[in-house]
Amino acid sequence: MQLSQPTNDEVRAWYRDHVNAGMYAALAFLGMDTAEIEATGWTVRLADGREFIDCLGGFGCFNFGHRHPAIVAAVKEQLERMPMSCRLALNPVQAQLARDLAEITPGDLQYSFFCNS
Repeated sequence: MQLSQPTNDEVRAWYRDHVNAGMYAALAFLGMDTAEIEATGWTVRLADGREFIDCLGGFGCFNFGHRHPAIVAAVKEQLERMPMSCRLALNPVQAQLARDLAEITPGDLQYSFFCNS
């Protein structure tokens, strides 16, 4: 299923009316009331054609840039197998990552605790 790309005016209205009117006003004041439409590597492109270097990196989610081909391939492979762990059984991907972290991290790391914010 392909999502249709809304117009920038639609995104502005939806943001004002349904997300955060105060944040919208602040972004408009800064000249940033334009929708993000694409990100590749470290570049984010807006609907008006402006491009920015993403120095925030998705709060650490995009340490290797947006849509890194190796990461996209790994995510697609995992989605085909099991999109989300049920958390009621052992997760082999999590176990392997914990093992790998224990092996490569300096010091005496033995256990890893995985969570999101």
